[in-house]
Amino acid sequence: MPNVHHAVGTANHRSQEVCGCPSWVEHWRRSAGAQRRTCVVHGCQNRAEVGAHVELRTGGTWYIIGMCQSCNLSYRGERFRVDERTWLVEAASLDTCVRRR
Repeated sequence: MPNVHHAVGTANHRSQEVCGCPSWVEHWRRSAGAQRRTCVVHGCQNRAEVGAHVELRTGGTWYIIGMCQSCNLSYRGERFRVDERTWLVEAASLDTCVRRR
């Protein structure tokens, strides 16, 4: 299972400005063709409500994953495991979500 951490400095990075998706969680679903509706944090079964910006390593590419609000707020500043079937969707990608609309 990959370990990720929240990307820093993403508060003003809006999906509508990058690709036109109404939200980051919708960007993740469209881009990955994700049927999954639950949080991707290992062991969590809550509903994925937000698209969280994460990195595999500090200063790396920003990815979006679907998380519940509780996990999104709980794992600030620390690495956490995501389910091995998780699609990491690039946050800067214009092609991925537009292609699946």
